[in-house]
Amino acid sequence: MGSWPTVTPDRVPPFGPGPKFLIREPIILAKAPEDRQRAASITVREMTQQICQRRLEFNDVMRKNLVDLESIEKAKCNAQSLFVDQLSSGKISVKEDAMRGLVYLQARIPSEGGCMSQEVVQELHAEVSRFRNPDKGPGQLRTCNAYSKRGNDIHWFPSPHVVPSSLAARLKKHNYYVSKKSSFADPYTPEYVDFVCRCAASLLYDIVDLHPFRDGNDLVAQLLTSNVLQLVIPFPVTVSVGSLSESRGVYRDAKCREKNDGDLAALAATILEGLWRSWEGFAEVLDLDK
Repeated sequence: MGSWPTVTPDRVPPFGPGPKFLIREPIILAKAPEDRQRAASITVREMTQQICQRRLEFNDVMRKNLVDLESIEKAKCNAQSLFVDQLSSGKISVKEDAMRGLVYLQARIPSEGGCMSQEVVQELHAEVSRFRNPDKGPGQLRTCNAYSKRGNDIHWFPSPHVVPSSLAARLKKHNYYVSKKSSFADPYTPEYVDFVCRCAASLLYDIVDLHPFRDGNDLVAQLLTSNVLQLVIPFPVTVSVGSLSESRGVYRDAKCREKNDGDLAALAATILEGLWRSWEGFAEVLDLDK
């Protein structure tokens, strides 16, 4: 996989195993000036430390029964509703698809696992596509060429002939990365949060870049990424604070090989920021600062 890159003082050093890239300082996506100013005032290291602190506070609350279970479930349901709202951009049909996919993943993959199989990915696609796009082969890998167009730029996705083998290889790589979580003696550290965000960025990139299905790839990629992030948060998290359509350009730019030479640092930073914002919102609902 090559050696770790040289670390500069203003960046978080790469920690432990997993994808070999740094997380750059956060890309601030918030629309509210006060949120943007607040996020801009902290570093990647501070974000990972605050996430760890929130995780410890939440565990302490659960262990001591300081908050009733009904309040916790309500907070989780609110986070779940926000997640599907952000992905759907207000479209009822997409919201229903996202909820079905979320329920499927929660039942199919243990939150402490993080590993994926090709069967799960295809079944997930079938869940989110069988009602809205029944004519586009729900759960079936694409057998035709595909491209995306932004302005005058056309990006062709990999040939359909390589999709099955490439998807299997990418998931195998992801599962290898995630299996290294056992090398962390303490999962409540900035190092572990950094590791999970890099794993999530790598998986998101691989799914969007391959475009394994005719339609619904962005939604599937977001759902799979959120599932990985549940290694460090008990509820779903969107990659950015915007809707799926708003964030699509952000993470496609961040993951573009031609622009970044495969460096997913910007994408990992976007994921980290979404994770941090979600924990801050969850802490506010449960009043963890009292």
